[in-house]
Amino acid sequence: MTTFNRDEQIKRAEKQIVECVLTEHFFSCLLLELTRSYTDEIPTMATDGVRLLINPEFVSTLDDAEIRGVFVHEVLHNALGHPWRKGDRNHQKCNMAMDYAINLEIDHYINTGARLALPKGARLDQKYRGMSWEQIYAGLPDPPEGGGGGGVGEVLAGGHTKDDATGKTLTNEEMAAKWKGKMAQAAQAARMQGKLPAGIARLVDDTLAPKIPWRDVLRRFLTDTVRNDYDWMKPDRRFLPDDIYIPDIGDEEAAGEVVVVVDTSGSIDDKLLSEFFAEIRGIHRDLKPSNLRIMYCDAQVHEPVDEFGPDDTVIANPKGGGGTSFAPPFRWLEENHINPKALVYLTDLYGDHWDKIPGFPVLWACWSNEETIPFGELVRVGV
Repeated sequence: MTTFNRDEQIKRAEKQIVECVLTEHFFSCLLLELTRSYTDEIPTMATDGVRLLINPEFVSTLDDAEIRGVFVHEVLHNALGHPWRKGDRNHQKCNMAMDYAINLEIDHYINTGARLALPKGARLDQKYRGMSWEQIYAGLPDPPEGGGGGGVGEVLAGGHTKDDATGKTLTNEEMAAKWKGKMAQAAQAARMQGKLPAGIARLVDDTLAPKIPWRDVLRRFLTDTVRNDYDWMKPDRRFLPDDIYIPDIGDEEAAGEVVVVVDTSGSIDDKLLSEFFAEIRGIHRDLKPSNLRIMYCDAQVHEPVDEFGPDDTVIANPKGGGGTSFAPPFRWLEENHINPKALVYLTDLYGDHWDKIPGFPVLWACWSNEETIPFGELVRVGV
């Protein structure tokens, strides 16, 4: 009988943390956000959005690739919001459904060549592919009293654990905002290194999906305000059966250049910035403008101004943190003789110093209850 050596297994787990940092650029960024604790109080591993609890004896049953696989499993629980999305559902049944959903993502990732493995006994069933954990949950039978065990890791209830960095007890909303922001940052870092696999990029984009259907909003907005700029000989064919003739702004000629101004003043926190970036990705993906110009502005426009073509990967590069003035972006465009098809201003509208009405349509996407805009149109987000 092999003698279990606790210290040796802790060293093995820590070594695989380092291996994840070297090989799993996206997941390691999120893994390092968790405070690790080695304990015998849980049978395998568990997380609550702040801590990663690891049973050293469980580690002893895994090979190195499986240890990394369970680390990724626990990270995905947090990235997908599981600790704070359970509500009053059955705890064990939630864990089962969440495990099935997560392990299908990991299985797909492994099949692309990732150096991970799922341990024997991991919940994996291809019949659930393409289903959310909520859909899986609805189809599972209720576990018997005290049942529902098994699997390779557990998600604990969030919203009650102190953040070691601040000492503050996090609410469900704060946990969700924190992990969305961290997920966006981790994805950006991996993209910049060219090391964000397509499957994981899809998962990130789905999780950080924009709240506004930009294709629909901007199509209506642009056709209402600048319809004379379009060639009406090229209508959007999808609307022809209903005798609706509007230009298709999905192609490069129609979409033209779109400018997005990101408010980076001191009132904009990391949570709001991550939501701004989700909306920018939605504009770029849905509209594919011939040129997407992103301007970061607090009391001034921070140069250089970023530009992306329709097939480029949009990288967030926020700069700012000072006071607020809404005039500089319009002046910058005028001074540089740029006249876009439309400008979208992502802001909480806490500021002043308006400018004269520009010669192009402006859509203010506002994350507050502020009512005052000097010109253009207002659409509310998350209020």
